[in-house]
Amino acid sequence: YVLSGASVEEVSGQLEDSLLVVSTIAASKYCAGGLKTQVDRWESDLRSTQETLDKWLEFQRNWMYLENIFSSSEIRQQWKHDARKFEGVDRTFRELMRRVHDLPSVHGSLMLNSRNLGAQFDRDNKLLESVLASIEQKLEDRRRSFPRFYFLSNDDLLDVLAKTKSPELIMPHMLKMFDGIKSLTLSSSNDITHINSMEGEKVELASKTIKAGRGQVEGWLVQLEKEMFSTLRKLAKATVEDYEQRGERTAWIFQHPVQLVLIASQTFWTRGVEAALESGADVPERMKEQQEINYQQLEDLAGLTGRKLSKVQRGVLSTLITIDVHGRDLVDEMVDNRVAGPTEFGWTKQLRCNWEQDTDGHGNMFIRQNNSRFVYGYEYLGAQGRLVITPLTDRVYMTITGALKLYLGAA
Repeated sequence: YVLSGASVEEVSGQLEDSLLVVSTIAASKYCAGGLKTQVDRWESDLRSTQETLDKWLEFQRNWMYLENIFSSSEIRQQWKHDARKFEGVDRTFRELMRRVHDLPSVHGSLMLNSRNLGAQFDRDNKLLESVLASIEQKLEDRRRSFPRFYFLSNDDLLDVLAKTKSPELIMPHMLKMFDGIKSLTLSSSNDITHINSMEGEKVELASKTIKAGRGQVEGWLVQLEKEMFSTLRKLAKATVEDYEQRGERTAWIFQHPVQLVLIASQTFWTRGVEAALESGADVPERMKEQQEINYQQLEDLAGLTGRKLSKVQRGVLSTLITIDVHGRDLVDEMVDNRVAGPTEFGWTKQLRCNWEQDTDGHGNMFIRQNNSRFVYGYEYLGAQGRLVITPLTDRVYMTITGALKLYLGAA
């Protein structure tokens, strides 16, 4: 049983009205002697009743919040000390509410142990507040161990922790933690085999040794994050190498994850333009050849639009056309401005992608602009589309990469 709804508001309103009436009587010049004593006692009782009711409602709010948290056996198991503290208060409150239910008048309910009832709520409120503070600290500790938990509200994080052993029930929260992962594909033994995007794309993980639901939830989520980075890096290498072997894109673009097709296409566009700009006296001629290549690639992509395509395939085709149109316009601009070398600002100001050997001996994708250089993040983005890229977008890119180069933020 709990105090709830309109009945509480009605009682509070009646208490305020009664206090106003009694205060008016007490202020009257005719209120004296025995009547004054009686009125003062009424006022004291009403104020005590109102204060106790306020404490009661404050306690009840905290109790209902914590009762919902500790209703999970998983939470009780993880936070045993806090659960025991709550259970002691919980038993006392349930017994009080049972007695109140049997004695439903406001005055009668508040006169139960009237001398100590307000003090009891004070003590119990402090105890519940200490439990709340402890839970807040525990949630902060969990967020520090897996920073993506900062993207979740306290209620969402508690829901995740309550379902640690049931990973399939955590899926609704995945998009809040991973921008491109809507769900995970699990084997019969709860091994994570694929990450799935909101658009329907599925990417198979390179390693399938992560067991969802085993140990603390942040443990296997940290492993998933690392495996996501590792898998996309390996797939990026495979995507680049596959393009180098095929030499054309019409079949290649549908064989790899969308975001890797896009970044690899930008990589080969960068290679083509840099090769033209490094050709010395032949730069004008080679840049015109690059123009022709860009136009031909766009025609090839346009020819694919008439085919029967899946949602993901049509999405990658549309996005690739958007990026290629931008690349075509940049090459046209450099030809018009007679950019003659790879070190000229007309080229270095562009956002460029390069696949290079890294210090660990494996390939890595690097992003360059002006004097900034970054390793590609390998955050899985799914099959998301792109807005049309404008000159303003290019200036925004320069601002962001410049800020990141100086270890500043951008949004």
